[in-house]
Amino acid sequence: VRKYQAAPNTWSQLDKACTYQGSRFASIASPAENEAVRRLAGGREVYIGGLSYARGSWSWDDRTPFGTYRNWATGFEPIPSPYKPCIKMNPSGKWFENCCRIPPAP
Repeated sequence: VRKYQAAPNTWSQLDKACTYQGSRFASIASPAENEAVRRLAGGREVYIGGLSYARGSWSWDDRTPFGTYRNWATGFEPIPSPYKPCIKMNPSGKWFENCCRIPPAP
């Protein structure tokens, strides 16, 4: 089920709201999926499911590794930083790292 969760707005609050509703953040594996999420966001900046669990690489919220599809915004370094461990999508559908609190690595 595709859904845009408008509030609350921190990653941790959104994660709890998604879990309560039996859902997860978006994992994006193709341009078509990226476009679907961008349209669902309706011109808003949104968190997607990309996370770095302090291992120096990105994975999705469900702990699966990134596939080959990426849609990084120009000027954003796709190397995970401990200071920006989450990924947001901008209104044009491009991804960028963002500060957030994430759960500890398993």
